[in-house]
Amino acid sequence: MSGFELSLPPRDGGLTHVIDKGLGPRGWEDVLETSGDYIDIVKLGWGTAYVTPNLRAKLDVLRDKPVVIGGTFFEAVIAQDKVDEYKRWLQELGLTHVIDKGLGPRAWEDVLEVAGDHISIIKLGWGTAAVTGNLQRKLEVLREKPVVIGGTYFEVVYAKGRLDDYKAWLHGLGLQHVEISDGTVEIPRERKLELIADFARDFTVLSEVGSKDSSVEYTAEQWVQWLQEELDAGAWKVITEAREGGTAGIFDSSGGMRTELIGEIAMAVGPANVIFEAPTKAAQVWFIKQFGPSVNLGNIPPEEVIPLETLRLGLRGDTLKEVLLGDRAGTPAS
Repeated sequence: MSGFELSLPPRDGGLTHVIDKGLGPRGWEDVLETSGDYIDIVKLGWGTAYVTPNLRAKLDVLRDKPVVIGGTFFEAVIAQDKVDEYKRWLQELGLTHVIDKGLGPRAWEDVLEVAGDHISIIKLGWGTAAVTGNLQRKLEVLREKPVVIGGTYFEVVYAKGRLDDYKAWLHGLGLQHVEISDGTVEIPRERKLELIADFARDFTVLSEVGSKDSSVEYTAEQWVQWLQEELDAGAWKVITEAREGGTAGIFDSSGGMRTELIGEIAMAVGPANVIFEAPTKAAQVWFIKQFGPSVNLGNIPPEEVIPLETLRLGLRGDTLKEVLLGDRAGTPAS
């Protein structure tokens, strides 16, 4: 209380577990502003999360707090034998987008056995799918996961005028997702939006913004405008370019993160709509500290899925204080 303080004993332990019965994002902003310091965990009561429009916007507001969905909804999941679907739904609240550079079917069996629960979508990087022997066998192993072929291969298809053939090939492979990018091949702006709208009629579209050339830097206004335009055109998620080494797009050529740019993107477009490519541990830690454990992260190598999950859960020293103890002190990006 301003101007008047009592000598009260410090709070030492004792969780305050708050039940939410349907407050909206702005309502939660008010609650957190006035009493956030006293809230340890938020439960979205019974099945309210299931019927909440734009749940992601609400979760973005609550990103600094552990959030759990009510047990009654879990009982409904069990009763309808929908446990696997429920796991996938929960994973989509914090996507882990994994890049594959050519692993074989048996290697993927190993990865899925130990880390499959933490993988949301798998990208077959650039044009690797075109030169992979027995691709169908590999896709059969990955059948429980959404699979998308890298946007660079889309650019090759576009440059060669083979868009209809590409659609037919994707359908033949049984793929339901497509990535559309223009990081190497220049595609006129209006044409790219037309392509997103066209492919969105038959596929779930992930569109990527940003150049693979580290010497090309766009303004924050351009990034925000283009990302929003692509969402409006029909993209399910938009991806911020970083390359698999973190040296372009939202990174500079030396691997440093363009943190002000990322902040403006998140504020204007909304973290729920963006998959931030974060191939390095330092980047993953920074994103989790800035936006919370449910931030969408992409270009994660298969062998880094479990380490990333420990970062999301606060089971690694880099994020333990922020995730488990509620310490949101800012940390410099590296």
